[in-house]
Amino acid sequence: MLGIKTFLNKKIDLEFQNILKSNFIPTNKTSFLKKKIIEKSIIKKLQHESWDKQIQAPVALYTHPFFKNILKKILPFNPNNLGNWSREKPFNISGLLEKKAINQIINLIAKKESDLGGYMTSGGTEANIFLMWAGKNHLKKNLKTKQLIVIQTGLTHYSITKAADITDIDHTQTSISSRTWGMDPMSFERTVKKEYKKGKRGFLIPLTLGYTITGSDDPIKEIDLTIKKLKKELDKVYFFCWVDAAFSGTIKPFIENNFHPFSYKNIFGFITDFHKFPSFSYPSGIVIYRKSIIKNIAKKVSYIERNDTTVLGSRSGSAAIATWYGLNLIGKNGFKKMINKSLKEKNEFINTLKNRLPEIKIITQKNSVQMAIFSANKKEKIILKKMDLKPITQKIILDEKPQNITIYKLYFLPFYKK
Repeated sequence: MLGIKTFLNKKIDLEFQNILKSNFIPTNKTSFLKKKIIEKSIIKKLQHESWDKQIQAPVALYTHPFFKNILKKILPFNPNNLGNWSREKPFNISGLLEKKAINQIINLIAKKESDLGGYMTSGGTEANIFLMWAGKNHLKKNLKTKQLIVIQTGLTHYSITKAADITDIDHTQTSISSRTWGMDPMSFERTVKKEYKKGKRGFLIPLTLGYTITGSDDPIKEIDLTIKKLKKELDKVYFFCWVDAAFSGTIKPFIENNFHPFSYKNIFGFITDFHKFPSFSYPSGIVIYRKSIIKNIAKKVSYIERNDTTVLGSRSGSAAIATWYGLNLIGKNGFKKMINKSLKEKNEFINTLKNRLPEIKIITQKNSVQMAIFSANKKEKIILKKMDLKPITQKIILDEKPQNITIYKLYFLPFYKK
């Protein structure tokens, strides 16, 4: 029996490979048998590529059960959320539930909700492009594009450089501190003054909570205080900051009582992705912003008699429905339970690692489901390799010195079965 099953699987694999060799759409309708071969082969490939038990992968393969269940039921429909439902009255259920989801996140992270809006994005990259675009137009009320510059670190997500390229804004790098593995406030101040002397007057600052490869945070409070100081010292200088919390933005609001990024007046936007934690299906990103910046990018859509203030325009209404559904079925306590489980797993892993390698350098935050190993020791590298952990090399400015660093990135995400 086992031999027959193996034989059939090989035949199916071979037939699927033959199907893949063609780049042409079939002339006739695909047969029932070929359809089943294609379906079985695709599912088999997805299962083989599963990252569920790979703690170095930033996403889990399998979708959260609640999200999966509602998607099955709404996939026959194809709702289009063209528009910005946090600003306008929705005329459909998908728009209404997107607005509800946005308002729930705003209530979670803000003391004052009335001046904030948002929409659901395809993820952090789109949200960074959106805020870069909005920030550019906001600063252009007083400045020219050539007077603007983006200040980031060597750990900032690559989409910031992409967004700066798309919006034609210069960008430069400031130093990370080895003490916090976040942006160094003193280095940031020196970078601003250096660029100010070159004629820059408008500074776009993407601050990160949960760097992709280290899980560390930029010190938002210290950077905000530095900006206030710079505004007093420098003439006609403007700042537009936002918080890229693609990872930690679905963690901190649920377990930190005083998580209020918009309490800092220089913060204009906030980004997070629910497809990272707790593994909602793509796309389930969210961007929150101060409503005052939207008038600078609004585009009138005559055939629906509404303004579009998004990057993509037409967006998945199904994803909006499923995100609202997941948020409400899990609830705050459900999120806390998942987060605490992941944090427990992370701490157990750290303790085990420390027992084997007492001197190893670990980078993590108390409430982060991410961690990194910063290793320069030959013995440590040998043991980490035996643990099937692979390093990456990143070029950054660390403590004011450009250097290549070796990092082992790890993530402790919820595990769901197919």
